[in-house]
This record gives sequence, structure tokens and C-alpha cells, in this order.
Amino acid sequence: MIKHDTIEDKDQLLDEISVLFDTPQNLSTTWLLLTFISLFSIIMIFFPKIYLKNKIYDESKKIGYLEKKVFILKEENRVLKSKIEQLKFKNDILDSLF
Repeated sequence: MIKHDTIEDKDQLLDEISVLFDTPQNLSTTWLLLTFISLFSIIMIFFPKIYLKNKIYDESKKIGYLEKKVFILKEENRVLKSKIEQLKFKNDILDSLF
């Protein structure tokens, strides 16, 4: 069977719940100071690590780019040397004919 609550019962229940949720939170200044010091300490510990990882990553990207450029320039140098040899050979042949 369904039980019907009276308004007085509901008010009493609401008062009991409000007592639980309305307790004041007394935050002392020492607790607040300790929290800020802890947060600052954590930041000071992890910031250099994050900064260094980012710098290492950036430098490795630069190194990879430069290594790629070196490879390209070496290949271009090889191609140019080949063309120079072809021109020298062609020039030698033309000199011997005339």
C-alpha cells in the first residue's frame, strides 16, 4: 500500500537534509597557504621536465630536417659531379676531333 507523507514529514526531512549540507566550511589560512605551496611545488617540479621534453622534441625535428637536407644536397652533388664528368668527357672528345 502506498504511504502518503504529510507536509510536516516532508518539512522535517528537508530540515534534516539542510543541516547536513549547510555546515560551514572553515578553511583556515594555513590550509590555504599549504595548498598554494603544494601546488607551486608541483608546478616547479614538473615544469622543467615538460619544458625540456618540448625543447628536445623541437631540436630533434630540426635535426631531422637538416639530415634530410644533407641527404638531398649529397644526392644533388653526386648528380652534378656526374654531369661534370659527362661534360669533361664530351669536351675531351670534341678536342680530339678538332
